[in-house]
Amino acid sequence: MAKLLSRNARPSLTEVDEDPRSPLMRRADKWMFVAIVLAGSWVLGPIGFPVLLYALILMNRARKRGELYRPWGITIIVTLTLIDASVNYFAWGLDLLPSHDTPLVQTVWSGYGKLFDGAYYIDYNSASIGGLANISEKTLEVLAIGLLFPLRIVAATALLRMKRWGLQALIISSWLYVGFWIAYVVNLYVVFNARMGASVYGVTGWWAFVLPYAGAFVMLPYLYTVDRELFTE
Repeated sequence: MAKLLSRNARPSLTEVDEDPRSPLMRRADKWMFVAIVLAGSWVLGPIGFPVLLYALILMNRARKRGELYRPWGITIIVTLTLIDASVNYFAWGLDLLPSHDTPLVQTVWSGYGKLFDGAYYIDYNSASIGGLANISEKTLEVLAIGLLFPLRIVAATALLRMKRWGLQALIISSWLYVGFWIAYVVNLYVVFNARMGASVYGVTGWWAFVLPYAGAFVMLPYLYTVDRELFTE
């Protein structure tokens, strides 16, 4: 009897790994990922909004049928995290990789630099590996593209599947993001004259542009309130 109770109390690996989503939820998640990819591509961002709206309508239908297996708060957090990580990964990747030599990328980054951050148009493509010439910012780009944003993408995807390790990884990556933000702002202000001081909109314009990317500061308190018992291993 003890063996039977123990076996019943602990589900098999097959039961744990089985996808708990209904066909409607899988369809909604598929369209949500399409919307995130579109929104994270910059240029196709406006197309991503109606696709995301369609995915939310499908999720609402699943809720009415009793098939919504995760809280709405998790869906919102995951969506914002994936869009933020995709946008930053794509944007800084264009500056870090050889794409910085193309006329289109030079035009986009120089325009951004002239309006908000002078480091992206002063001496652009003059460093040994191209792109912006600010070496400390280039170091942050390598950290972001090589570690931070891939980690957040993987963690958010696991959280969407209600995996406990996804919640833990997203908390860790959010603290990394906070530290990253502190380093980024310090780097920005120590060379103020060549960055915000050389842009059209200065300090106010830069903060207005980047403040929506500060989601980690809002996200962390919520992640600590999530009931971990709702998740699988």
